[in-house]
Amino acid sequence: MHRALVVQEVLLIIFGFIRDNSNFNPALAALARTCREFKEVALNVLWAHLCDLSPLVRCLPKDSWKEQGNIFKVYEFTRPLKHTEWAILRGYARRVHTLSCPGYFCRTLDEVAIHILCYPPTTHALFPNLQELRWGDSRKAAFPLIHRLLGARTTTLEVDVWGSDWGLGEMGILSSFTTLCPDLDTVVFPPEDVIRFHNVVSDALCSWGKLKRVSCGVINETALLHLRGLQTLQKLKFSLDSIYPLPFGHFTDAAVELPSGLRVLAIEADDLVVIARLARRLHVAVTEFSTIYEICSSHHGIRSYFTTLKENFHHDRLHKLELQGRKLDTDYTATVEDFTPLGCFKNLIVIDIELGCPIILSGEDLLDLASSWPSLTWLSLNRETGWCNVSTITPQCLSQLTTKCAFLSELEIAIDPMGVDVISVDRPSSGHLCGSLSRLDVLDSAIDPVLVAPLASFFSDVYPNLATLQSWRSGRLYEREDRGDYSEIWMEVDTQLGHFRSIREQERRWWQGRANGGGASKANGDSTGIP
Repeated sequence: MHRALVVQEVLLIIFGFIRDNSNFNPALAALARTCREFKEVALNVLWAHLCDLSPLVRCLPKDSWKEQGNIFKVYEFTRPLKHTEWAILRGYARRVHTLSCPGYFCRTLDEVAIHILCYPPTTHALFPNLQELRWGDSRKAAFPLIHRLLGARTTTLEVDVWGSDWGLGEMGILSSFTTLCPDLDTVVFPPEDVIRFHNVVSDALCSWGKLKRVSCGVINETALLHLRGLQTLQKLKFSLDSIYPLPFGHFTDAAVELPSGLRVLAIEADDLVVIARLARRLHVAVTEFSTIYEICSSHHGIRSYFTTLKENFHHDRLHKLELQGRKLDTDYTATVEDFTPLGCFKNLIVIDIELGCPIILSGEDLLDLASSWPSLTWLSLNRETGWCNVSTITPQCLSQLTTKCAFLSELEIAIDPMGVDVISVDRPSSGHLCGSLSRLDVLDSAIDPVLVAPLASFFSDVYPNLATLQSWRSGRLYEREDRGDYSEIWMEVDTQLGHFRSIREQERRWWQGRANGGGASKANGDSTGIP
């Protein structure tokens, strides 16, 4: 054996490469049995990441457990575990660094097996080297096991348990996490609607001083003030309660600085006005900002909200802006005046806005806005609800848009396809090409069947790398009565687009003399390319 294979770091790199490929388990298990030098390193890599707890059960003597079920297997113990069997289990458990158990995989053990694992013959953590835990088992019998899994080395905790599963006992277990793993830097809790749950989560957050990433539901003002003072904080996602809003006693009219290292901020509330009220009191220099709301109680709330962003957010640092309104409001129509305040953010790369109300933008409006975002790669306006109006943005306008935003790869807006009603013998848009656009969703755009071929011809020439053309695909748009046959017609455009794209590629290859059987004719000067 080569001397390099005796070096542990070299083996870790090799075995890590094997692990990252599919079906790595048998190969790593075989390497662990090859020689003593390989055993420990291979076992460490093999057990480093688990998706459920069943492998720990299956490593025990076969007379100590059995499995039930055909498609989805559930494991259970047939008797209490002996000290030697606990030693085997703990020997493998100490190698586990990441345990990711979504709800489906968490139920690979029955409740009795869970109960047995809660009481190992030791006072130490069952997984002493566990660094990341992602837990989704909502069974009440499983909550005490979380207490046994966590340890002083745990830095990531994600609990994905929703609904009425959080009783007083479960909340008490949550409170103990602060002592079990004091050095957590990543915390994810579900956005529950129970007030006492909000307080328990808030108290827990105040106990951790090294947090980098936090995602949770409603938190109280004390927790928000604590998080504001953490210079380690990089990502923060939380909710505002519209019924019992934050009192903002410490948030005066003066701007409040958030941590300088904060890069991602996401806020959710029932009413956009509530989020705007908080945003007006903050001074934010994040690169990504996301907002989710149910309604906007003020008719000019959207414009006021975007104006608040202009006044309180750093203009050069914001790269990604997301706004998601969940309920359709047809009483207000958004116009270019609503979007104009966003023009100050010159470095935006992603704009994903779902207002929940109709939109009216002309081609000139869209081009004026796009002039402010030269680095834009993704623009989405009302992906779920559509524009609910007849768009006046023509395909030619789209071509000018991609000239202003040369890096645009995904576009979701409504258009008016009537601007292209015949297949032109000349190059559209003066031969301008946009090679970056790969996906176009025209939302609730209407279309006439006679436009199928002209549009496919236009798109295939102007957007040579356009791989996906979609329309009327969200659940809300699919249920609209005016959908008619529009979605089927757009699907035909997408089909024809593929044909046109293949023909154009064939023509390019012929012209370059690379097509099979055509190169010689082109080389001999035959402009037709026919032998």
